[in-house]
Amino acid sequence: MIRCEKLLPNLEQVKRMQEAHKGESDRGIVLVYATILDETLKRCIESHLVNHKEVRKFVNDPYAPLGTFSARITCAFAIGLIPEAEFRELNLIRKIRNRFAHSVDVSFQSSSIITYCSQLLSDSPPLAVMCPSPRDKFVMSAEFMGLQFESRLPEISDQRLFYQGWNVE
Repeated sequence: MIRCEKLLPNLEQVKRMQEAHKGESDRGIVLVYATILDETLKRCIESHLVNHKEVRKFVNDPYAPLGTFSARITCAFAIGLIPEAEFRELNLIRKIRNRFAHSVDVSFQSSSIITYCSQLLSDSPPLAVMCPSPRDKFVMSAEFMGLQFESRLPEISDQRLFYQGWNVE
């Protein structure tokens, strides 16, 4: 768990997320929050991998291996940037985003969205209790994930990978 003093400088991330969704529809909220999480996760991965233009292409170019939210979630888990609970949470957010992005008749009252949202914050019962509706639960989960990533970013950058000098014999 992260310490409170590490969270305070990153409250700007939450403010940014809250400002970005003011007045948005259900679809707008989901797409805005998922995009912010996708971009933040991308920055975490880029901050950890070797600093080289070819590596940046690996994450950013069209059709890049790490060019999708799904691939970034899996990569972040595979290289140890996120624990399994966050992996599950992000995949739920991704599934919710996909439902809103690919269906016209979907809202936070849709049965599939209610089911996904009921699983959010399952590893954070105190936060889950604070969220009476599926929409509130989605927003709380996304803001908490964004805050986690922003708080972790300096540490991830400090542990950036670098080229090894391998002995070849």
